[in-house]
Amino acid sequence: REITVAYNADSPWLKKNTGISSAELSFTGRNLFLWAPFEGNDPDTNFSGVSVARGIDYFNNPGTKSYVFTLSLTF
Repeated sequence: REITVAYNADSPWLKKNTGISSAELSFTGRNLFLWAPFEGNDPDTNFSGVSVARGIDYFNNPGTKSYVFTLSLTF
């Protein structure tokens, strides 16, 4: 459902030339692919939201994909 890839850079060169002691760049993706033996929409969705319905697959919208980029700097 979710994957994160991150790179952390902390080197004396970075600190000396930029004043930044470390930097981390990361990318997170959620709901990028659907791996299920089910053809159709995401089996985690439900027609009537949170309820006791028995998995009715009727006019469901697919789950949304999310992309997050993060840059963290330490001075």
